[in-house]
Amino acid sequence: MGRFSIDVDAKQLGEWAKKINQLNGMQREMFFDDCIKESAGRLLSLVIPRTPVGQSTKYQVKDEVMSTHGGTLRRGWSINNCQFEKSANRHMVNVINPVEYASYVEYGHRQTPGRFVPAIGKRLKRNWVKGQFFLQKSEKALESVLPKMIETKLNGYLKGTF
Repeated sequence: MGRFSIDVDAKQLGEWAKKINQLNGMQREMFFDDCIKESAGRLLSLVIPRTPVGQSTKYQVKDEVMSTHGGTLRRGWSINNCQFEKSANRHMVNVINPVEYASYVEYGHRQTPGRFVPAIGKRLKRNWVKGQFFLQKSEKALESVLPKMIETKLNGYLKGTF
């Protein structure tokens, strides 16, 4: 049987260990923050085009002509000032839409059939309006892309370290 020997330079191993320890500190936090920012940005890029846009309409209430403008719900999407909530095992940023009726369009809502709505100039016909689930669909689409995005970012950080 042959002999096999390995020569190891302890100095190089020590430098490698220092670089690994650096990943546990500030660079790790930067990596998490970058992943969160990119994930939030990707979610916005998916949810904004899926968000429905209402029609602009004009209607009259007594002697006053009123109008609605479409696209308010779509324009409402934002990231909560990139303020991160950090705890021991969790990093979080909120993607929000503060438009008051956003949840009704997302999940659906009840209505009273026969009621006249001046904004659309029609009477309501159904008890329940189905939700469009544009945020949930966008989250599912993001979940399928997220592992590859994180792997790519991690490879970039590791290449920079080593």
